[in-house]
Amino acid sequence: MKYKGAAIQYDCHFMDKEKNLAALTNLVRQAAAQGAKLIVLPEMCATGYYFDSMEQAAEMAEPIANGQTVRLLENLAKELDCYLVAGLPESDGERLYNSAVLIGPEGLIGRHRKMHHYVPDSTWAKTGDEPVKVFNTPIGNIGIQICMDLSYPEGPRLSRLMGAQVLCSQMRRLQSYQRLRWQMHLRLMNWNEPSIPSSIWLTRAKENGMYVIASNRHGNEKGFDFCGGSGIIDPEGRVVACHPYGDGIAMAEIDLEMKPDRSEIPLRRPKLYRELQLQRYPWYQSQYYQAYATEPLLEGKQFSTAVCSMKPENREEGFMAVKQAISQAGKQGERLLVLPELVLGGVPDDLQQAQCVAIREDDPVWKELSSLVMENHVDVILGFVLEENGKLWNAAACLCEDGSRHYYRKSHLTEREAQWAEAGDRAGLVRDRPYGRIGVLLGNEIFITEVPRLLANSGCDILAVPAVENPSCPPGIPEVQQEVEHYHLARVRANENSTYAVFAAQKGVSGIFGPDMFLVPRNEVVLNESGFADMTMDTRFILSDESGCPAINLVREKPMLGTRHTTWYDKLIEETDCVL
Repeated sequence: MKYKGAAIQYDCHFMDKEKNLAALTNLVRQAAAQGAKLIVLPEMCATGYYFDSMEQAAEMAEPIANGQTVRLLENLAKELDCYLVAGLPESDGERLYNSAVLIGPEGLIGRHRKMHHYVPDSTWAKTGDEPVKVFNTPIGNIGIQICMDLSYPEGPRLSRLMGAQVLCSQMRRLQSYQRLRWQMHLRLMNWNEPSIPSSIWLTRAKENGMYVIASNRHGNEKGFDFCGGSGIIDPEGRVVACHPYGDGIAMAEIDLEMKPDRSEIPLRRPKLYRELQLQRYPWYQSQYYQAYATEPLLEGKQFSTAVCSMKPENREEGFMAVKQAISQAGKQGERLLVLPELVLGGVPDDLQQAQCVAIREDDPVWKELSSLVMENHVDVILGFVLEENGKLWNAAACLCEDGSRHYYRKSHLTEREAQWAEAGDRAGLVRDRPYGRIGVLLGNEIFITEVPRLLANSGCDILAVPAVENPSCPPGIPEVQQEVEHYHLARVRANENSTYAVFAAQKGVSGIFGPDMFLVPRNEVVLNESGFADMTMDTRFILSDESGCPAINLVREKPMLGTRHTTWYDKLIEETDCVL
């Protein structure tokens, strides 16, 4: 089935429902006249967003059944023979919710209540108290997420596992915002997204192999500037439509028969994900780990980490390149160096090649590299083919400056890797070092949302990702084409997990990414070609900003994990019957 989808964008006027309903009616009619069958409107599209209190919100809130906005949308959907997704403040007795509705020619189909609140929601709205839903319609299976919901990977993943083909999201992305800091310290900052589709939207589409239609408003409300950039992203993660600025419509064909060239979903191993059910971050971590964990988190340090991108052609070339990188890291005072996947020996095409480049744990190469690591006082993580008892693994070695060595056997193999490698029996490796807790995963495992989530939930400060290639998807259509730095999967993983992420690829863009999605300029370095780059990290519990005001470190507090709704996550650890 093919049809046109549309994301509508306009300036929503605060507390002026009549004006907003007139504006959205006009744009919905325009979209339908151009053939759109599924039309997505912004979050709180008829009322504005920044309510000061429950009382103020109650003036604008409506019951889903027979409310003014829903009645208007029902009439439009019936008249225009289309499906509408729109956000509104919902009143349910004395309770208020930030909600979205799906309406078709037949009337109201269903609703979604926002599960993950941003700061202003907490002044008036009750947290969504219903599980993720997917609605079966004549134009496909449709899921809904509202704004901040999309910053958490679980909701979109659950939607896909339940059969969603299209995920509709209502947004209110900002160009500037006020950020609440420790002791009510306020400062004005710029939102770190241009007026093009968010990198989070691209990630959710690509990692789940489904369309994302995201509608964002523009204009100004109470001093907050909304950046627009509404768009449609296809299951490959490509921006197929975008409306960067002003009132208008982003429209593109939705092809439900489209299958992504590559999908990591079939590689999922739900039996390894049981700990995703656990809420590990209900309290401050300094107290939590002392009380409950077998290995308390270290105090943390300020230190430098390096990433090196290289593409050796054979074992000898790889060995020499690794030695040079370790020596360089030592000269520059790095504490941690992350090198690419399969850097010792290269990438095998088949079993025979893998056998030729395989390295055993007792191979003399490890003694030489460990001596170099200790001499340069740097920990090194790198990839190679591991041989053990006649079996092969795609593996990572963690060589520590204290002389210890640890190995991770990749647990989520690509089809190509499965031709020569065994699958490991755990998702990622966790190791404590004097400067912080490291989580190691390999290559395409960064695309499987559950793996970095598990490592973050284990208290990791840093995600170390040796990879063969950068799995980032194209940044956009020609009109909104941006520099390659606009989208990098490791940046999204760092932000959504409140960790640092160090991504080292043989080819494509490597980099080191900080945990704060709202920080401008970004705390990151991006390596577009082969070479060496480093960045200072800070894993201490308490930091001080430029004003001297203390703040809890994001990598230790992990707000993006502490606000998860694990009650609804059962399907993440179940084998799915859904045909993906």
